[in-house]
This record gives sequence, C-alpha cells and structure tokens, in this order.
Amino acid sequence: MGLFRKFVNNTRKPEGLLGSIMIWGMNVGHARMAKWGMNHFPQMDPKTILDIGCGGGRNASELLKKYQNATLTAIDYSPLSVAKTKAYNRRLMEQKRCIVQEANVVSLPFENGAFDLATAFETICWLV
Repeated sequence: MGLFRKFVNNTRKPEGLLGSIMIWGMNVGHARMAKWGMNHFPQMDPKTILDIGCGGGRNASELLKKYQNATLTAIDYSPLSVAKTKAYNRRLMEQKRCIVQEANVVSLPFENGAFDLATAFETICWLV
C-alpha cells in the first residue's frame, strides 16, 4: 500500500504518525465548516454536551467557548484521537468542564437523556 493510500485510510480511525498528521489536518481543515454549523444552532443553553467522534478536540473546545455554563463529554473510538483531544483540551479537563473517553457510537455508555445537546461533526460518512 502506498504512503498516500495509507494516509487517506487513516481518516476513519487515525493511528500512528500518519494518524497524528490526519488529526491535525482535520482540526485545521474542518474549522470553517464547524463554525458555520455551530452558528446555525438554535438559541439554547445546554448544561451537558456530548461530542461524538471528537477527532482532535477542536470542536469540543469551541463548543465550550460557545456554551460557557456547560460541561462536555467528548468520545471517539480511536485511542489516538482520544489522546489528541485530551492534549488539546487539557485546561478544560483540569477545570472539570471536559471529559474525554474512548467509546464507540454503536454502543454508547450513557443513559438516555444524559445530554442536552449531542453533536457529531463530519462523522456521518463513517457510521454507515
């Protein structure tokens, strides 16, 4: 398998050096679309947020900037994405506003109704 193909195959579940590069690219490359989407959220004041497929953690951080009174749980099934999200949101985790954990959307480890808002930015293509 060529290097480019190996890199592109890292989009679904990033791992290793190429996965780290992919996660960085997602944080940067998806920023405008995520901002656009968040600007279209209805008026709300969620207290608990779930970010499914947190990738590199940028959207989790932006959600907590937007919703100052909220706490957020970020999940991903890629251990590397979980590590990158923890590093990106270290300060928010220290403030107890952000929890990051490895989990799969196929079987979420949460009670129904546990969150006021759930997001999944640019993840639908991986859920089929």
